[in-house]
Formats: sequence, C-alpha cells, structure tokens
Amino acid sequence: TVLERSLRLLHPFMPFITEEIWQKLKPEGISIMTQSWPREEAQFIDPALEENMQRVIDICTEIRNLRSQNNIKPKDTVDIGIEADNPQIEESVRTYSRYITSLAKVNTLRLVKKNAPALFSACVYGTAGGCTIQMDTGSGLDVGQERERVQAQIGEIEQHIARKDALLNNKNYVQKAPAAVVEKERQSREELLRELEKLRKITNALA
Repeated sequence: TVLERSLRLLHPFMPFITEEIWQKLKPEGISIMTQSWPREEAQFIDPALEENMQRVIDICTEIRNLRSQNNIKPKDTVDIGIEADNPQIEESVRTYSRYITSLAKVNTLRLVKKNAPALFSACVYGTAGGCTIQMDTGSGLDVGQERERVQAQIGEIEQHIARKDALLNNKNYVQKAPAAVVEKERQSREELLRELEKLRKITNALA
C-alpha cells in the first residue's frame, strides 16, 4: 500500500515512529528494518505530466518573483498575460491554468498570441517554462528600472552562453566527455539562446 511504502521510505530518517506504525499494520511482529526498499515502477512514471507540473512550478515562481520585485502584497491578486513559445506549451498552460491562478494569486490569466502587443498599458515581464509572462502593474511601473532589471538578466544569460561556448569549443572536452553530457550542454545552450531572444524582445517592448 501507499502507507507501507511511505513508511519504508521514511524509516531511515524517522526510525522509531515508523517502526511503531509498522507494528500496528503488521501485528505478526516483523520489523520494518527487514523490509526491502521500495522500487521504482515504470508504469507510474509520466514524463509529460512531470514536464507540465515543472512548467506550472516555474511560472508560479516567476510570477511570485515579479510580485516581490514590485512590492505587491501577498494578499493582493494580479492580472497576468502568458505568451507560449509553441502551441503545445500554450495548451499545457491552458490545461493547468487553474493551478497557476490559485498558487500565484492571479486574478485573471489570459493567453497571448505570439508577438501580439502587450495586454497592459504598464506591465513587467518575466520568462519561465517556455513562456513570456506579462504582469499588470497599473500606473506604478518605473519603466527605466524595469529595463535595467531585464538588461541585467540579459547580461547574466550572455555570460552563461559564453561559458557554454568555451566548453563546447574545447575539443578535449567534447572528445573525452560522454556524448550524453555533451548533448545536454548543447541543449542547455539552445535553451539559453531562446531565453535571451525573449528578453531582448522584452527590452524592445520597454523602449
């Protein structure tokens, strides 16, 4: 059962209480210490669901960061626009939007078509989960300060890309490192380039 497996997982960290509960479940007196460690079961693993949930987490985290940076009180709700990189991500956001609105204290969440004008007359931008996020700030936006914040992010990403380039241009590294590791670095670089492109568009929108 789920409880039995949870007890076995918790036992190394909470030995006494898990043993006590185990004895209630298994009155025959066999100690939990003698039980095998739970094994991963492939039929319960859903990579697509994990990807979608990670996207929800990343978007909520970015919205919370934007709220904090703009001194929006935790009890106050905000209006959000989300532009997805592709139709699959857009459908994912649409499907799980209720979680985003609940966890990030969002009043209204609207999906924005790619390269469409900003939804709000004054807004801050963020990027997460393959999306560009717009958050309405009403009349309280300092455009110059927001542009500086985005430009600082651009600088950080450019530094990350430069480090990836140096690594991938190193023939010794490419030849000696496992192919999967090298490929992961290449994919990471591509993700950074996509992020950089989004941030540059945001800077242009703030001009």
